[in-house]
Amino acid sequence: MAQPATALSAKIGLLNTQQDQKRTRTGVQFQRYFTARLEPGKTPYDEVAWETRTASIGNDKGAVIFEQRDVKVPADWSQTATNIVASKYFHGKLGTPERETSVAELVHRVVESSFFLDRSQTSRDYRRLGNPVADSLCALGHRNAAPIPQA
Repeated sequence: MAQPATALSAKIGLLNTQQDQKRTRTGVQFQRYFTARLEPGKTPYDEVAWETRTASIGNDKGAVIFEQRDVKVPADWSQTATNIVASKYFHGKLGTPERETSVAELVHRVVESSFFLDRSQTSRDYRRLGNPVADSLCALGHRNAAPIPQA
């Protein structure tokens, strides 16, 4: 038996209302913690003292097996940490413009790829919104010790 047109219209209207409510959700709001004192217009990277170094790894015979010049790392990192991060974790072919040259680039790439898994937001949205979670991840990214090398 067919439903009256008014009942069907009411159901369609209810579904449309529910869909509109789903679209207007803003999600969970987070308060800043690690970046609570961050001044407007600044990024977590501005809080770090940076130093430019050469990452170089040699073998037991003294031959250089990896070298990347002008690597920008936090000043309090060890040379070993610099060598490990530059040789193992920087993306891009060595010697090309696509190659990462800074720990800030590395941390930003990891945070963006982790944070925007659905790819509906862009890094431009992140910078415009000043997302406190992503900012906190960026702030923490350079504070911890360099990653332990994989065996």
